[in-house]
Amino acid sequence: MKIHSPNRGLTGTQTYGSTILEFMDGVATVNDDLTLGVKQYLIGAGYGIDADPQPTAAIDESPDPRAATIVHVGAPLQDASLVPDAIEPDLVDELVEELARLEHALAVKPARNSFEGTSTVRIYNLLAHHPVFQRVPVHPHVLPVVEGVLDAGCLISSLSSIAIDPGEVAQPIHADDQLMPLAKPHVATVCNSMWALTDFTEANGATRIIPGTHLADRSPDFTSEHPSIPAEMAKGSVLVWHGSLWHGGGANA
Repeated sequence: MKIHSPNRGLTGTQTYGSTILEFMDGVATVNDDLTLGVKQYLIGAGYGIDADPQPTAAIDESPDPRAATIVHVGAPLQDASLVPDAIEPDLVDELVEELARLEHALAVKPARNSFEGTSTVRIYNLLAHHPVFQRVPVHPHVLPVVEGVLDAGCLISSLSSIAIDPGEVAQPIHADDQLMPLAKPHVATVCNSMWALTDFTEANGATRIIPGTHLADRSPDFTSEHPSIPAEMAKGSVLVWHGSLWHGGGANA
């Protein structure tokens, strides 16, 4: 069986759970059958199994909003998925109330750098502040999607809030895994979720994504501009995305 990477120049060892593949010029040969989970990941990430790989996204062209994957709970995530009406209204209200309390109690102010935003309020390490935040990483409408990208042994690395206030400019486009010294594209090592505690619109700073860029063979340059689309969603929805996907916070006009 031959595995064809979307990165045709990929050479070296790649690990997918307990499966180890040796690639040479984008092709790996395996004698044993792959597990269903590894097959699903490879196909979703653009690899070809005994066939040519799916074409790598043309990241320099204007993206088509229809390319963004909209899925329901339990469906495979390729680049980004929207889970509508994922959060119970009572939980949304409780989270909003507690975040407002924390912002006042901790006297939180915007940062002084362009990446975090000079008009964006961020509260970090939320798990240490109130039990209600413990419900976020294990939510039954979100965790199964994340586990489908990583696996059931995934660990939470951070839980924070972001409030993009009026006057904020767009955040530099980036990938959440770009500090990791791994050749791209690679198996997902990061999976993030963005919970909409208010309506996300293009005008108020909805997260901007570039569909298909989780298959790119590089990470974005912070100093360059990239065409993107807003991940608009209603209050109570959740956006989940592959850690290699190019994205950034939008501007709040």
